[in-house]
Amino acid sequence: MTSFGGYAHVYNAFYAQKDYTKEVEYVLGLVNKYSTVGGLDREGVSWVDAGCGTGNGTNKIAQLAPKLARIVGYDLSDDMISVANASSKLPTQEFVQGDFMTFTPENHETFDVMSALFHAWNYLGKDGLMVSVSAGSRPFSWS
Repeated sequence: MTSFGGYAHVYNAFYAQKDYTKEVEYVLGLVNKYSTVGGLDREGVSWVDAGCGTGNGTNKIAQLAPKLARIVGYDLSDDMISVANASSKLPTQEFVQGDFMTFTPENHETFDVMSALFHAWNYLGKDGLMVSVSAGSRPFSWS
């Protein structure tokens, strides 16, 4: 899909001043504090980042949580995913093009943590998001 087509090539320049480190440190702190995943210091945790764009937030998650077994960035735009793939640095990272509203993990894969950084939270008001999220997540609760 070509959503955000021309935007993908200027996205990083447009958001050059965005503090991805601060945002991701905050999210990691919440995950470590409240989830029943057991914290991000344990081995084998998997994460999916919906609406990953050019992968800046996803890359920062991978950098700041090096014990993650796998992190998948998911975005609607082919162009955004192309830019993200060019920036991917770790073998645990993968970027996938698709509509998160119809997200179905391949091979019934599940994830321990799901995030939607930046403006991807716009999906919250759309029908089907919670069904899509629950289809791809392991059972968890907040303490």
